[in-house]
Amino acid sequence: MKYLKALQNSISFISIVRIGRWNEDVPWGITISFFPVVGAILGGILVLLGNPLAVLIAWVFFTGAFHLDGLADTFDALAFAKSKEDRLKIMKDPHLGTFGAVSVSLLLISKLHLVSLVSGKALFLSPVLGRLSLVLTPFFSVSAKGEGLGYLVKASVGLREAVIASAITFFFSLCAGLWGIFSVVITVFLSYFLGGFFKEKFGGVTGDTLGAACELTEVVVLAFFALVGS
Repeated sequence: MKYLKALQNSISFISIVRIGRWNEDVPWGITISFFPVVGAILGGILVLLGNPLAVLIAWVFFTGAFHLDGLADTFDALAFAKSKEDRLKIMKDPHLGTFGAVSVSLLLISKLHLVSLVSGKALFLSPVLGRLSLVLTPFFSVSAKGEGLGYLVKASVGLREAVIASAITFFFSLCAGLWGIFSVVITVFLSYFLGGFFKEKFGGVTGDTLGAACELTEVVVLAFFALVGS
């Protein structure tokens, strides 16, 4: 029952779907560990849709464009500020800058093209691995601030949570065979790189950089499967 409650919280936390009330008795670490399962639910929906444009629309709708907003804020901050402090200030600005708009546009165009090139297995795995990055990126980094979403996730993610999320993802990756396993390895290394990069540029992870990590991981995974023809 505890794990069902954790999954319920995970779905409510990183998607627009709300299932019942929030379960306060479930530790945040367990909720976060189940992020890849939410990705599997999304991946299954995308596979059923099939049509690339419908897939892209559902992908954005399911997440409420939450991660895309983080991507835009991250790229605006990287483009318009030279210090960690200024980058964090720009992230709080509700206005969309040029680089943010361009980054979102290019990512959506890339996803639309790549979706038409990959198999259903790759389409299923991409959201799973994107949500694994939401666990591993903070695991490999620190929190940029002492408050906020990034701080909450980082404070809740330890070795146990990283292992559980990775094990769940590995199970799902078996559907794509050897390439699926390779895609998990790629996600681990990408999360490690992004964790270090965000630490250098922002002082650590924030809610926005985690959203960026998810979006970037998804498109890298799609590109990988397109490259190997799977």
